[in-house]
Amino acid sequence: MEDVYRHGDVILQKINNIIPTMKKGKTLTLAEGEVTGHFHVLKGDLMFAEKDNEKFVEILSNTAILTHQEHDTLELPQGKYKYLIQREVDLSGEIKQVMD
Repeated sequence: MEDVYRHGDVILQKINNIIPTMKKGKTLTLAEGEVTGHFHVLKGDLMFAEKDNEKFVEILSNTAILTHQEHDTLELPQGKYKYLIQREVDLSGEIKQVMD
């Protein structure tokens, strides 16, 4: 069974496959709020990369903390993740990014 974590309009899916060459950091902004100006920020011992419009993060520490001004704090376990912004289909059939 897949490990999937949702935090507002951000979805993180735990993966096992190889991740492209990564950069190291302690803080990563996963998404910027288009409506409110708030941010989804992941803090911990991290490696991250983007390739072919796909975004990846590896949590090297035991856990990392995901915060946002309007959501509960989420603790994520060590591992490799692919993350994306949720999409929605409106009544006309148009696909749009979920606005947080």
